[in-house]
Amino acid sequence: MKPVSLRALALAAALAAPLAALPVHAAELSVQGRQSLIATVDRNQAALDHAALEIWKFAELGYQETQSAALLQGQLRDAGFTVTPGIANEPTAFLASFKTGEGPVVAVLAEYDALPGLSQTLSPIQESAGGHAGHGCGHNLFGAASIHAAIAVKDWMVANNIKGELRV
Repeated sequence: MKPVSLRALALAAALAAPLAALPVHAAELSVQGRQSLIATVDRNQAALDHAALEIWKFAELGYQETQSAALLQGQLRDAGFTVTPGIANEPTAFLASFKTGEGPVVAVLAEYDALPGLSQTLSPIQESAGGHAGHGCGHNLFGAASIHAAIAVKDWMVANNIKGELRV
């Protein structure tokens, strides 16, 4: 897993989210705004890398991702989100929300489940680790990057007094 790739995934989501539905046009997301989002992702790089690697190690199948869900929920809580676990009667599903006032709602999807038979070593070439569940799907990266993109957008909303709600 290359940290640069994980950073790129988080940055792509963080830079796209404000343009998706918040009352900001592309021209209004200034260079300073972009730099702010990038700085937050960079500042949180160690936590982003930690989350991706831990979720990789947990390799929990869908609806059984108790450790992965707890890790991501904790990072969101620590960043100031309100977290509601057990959404839709699914113990590992959750909703995290950060609201600054009335305005648009932007949602960021985070998947973090492993798939059966996709275990592999931490190697740049495909090397099976015994045929157990694993993250050949990349959801360990997607889940971690989505969380940290949401944290970057939350910090940007606060710094720029942007009204709305961000959900993960």
